[in-house]
Amino acid sequence: MSANLTLYTAIHIILGVLALGLGVLVLYQLANLVMKFKLAAAYRAMSALTTATGFGFPFVKFLPSHMIGILSTLSLIAMALAAYRLKSSLGRIAYVLSTSVTVYFLTFVAIAQIFTKVPALNAHGPGIDGAPFIVVQTLVLAIFIGWTTVILRATRRLQVGNELLPTPMPPQS
Repeated sequence: MSANLTLYTAIHIILGVLALGLGVLVLYQLANLVMKFKLAAAYRAMSALTTATGFGFPFVKFLPSHMIGILSTLSLIAMALAAYRLKSSLGRIAYVLSTSVTVYFLTFVAIAQIFTKVPALNAHGPGIDGAPFIVVQTLVLAIFIGWTTVILRATRRLQVGNELLPTPMPPQS
């Protein structure tokens, strides 16, 4: 059983790293007003697999990681639904927000794992309960909020495939 759990953990970590990398690429492209559907679909698939495998670990009680998994699942569902509504401004807003939230959750978990597994970081505070962890997570959250705000401001000119989405014309005075 231990070897199976080790392999399962390795698969989960690989999926998580792939999902995080693809998610950052998707957000980078959105920030540059481009959206590649195949890359976005690959991100959604990797993120969904990461979330699904996260629920496969043995547990005795409900943990904070389960709450992150549930919230990530809801965000993935919102992202998948919004992907079909990109021509509307509400669809683009929902897509950007849900994509950013799912990438943030992957980042949050990666940082939590680093703080619990790297002894040098544990020396500065007790894992995820210490001040260094809280400071780093607060900075990362601020970065994601800023990055998401920049992307949302640009969504009026978001390219979907090769077509530039129309932007609403300002009212004529």
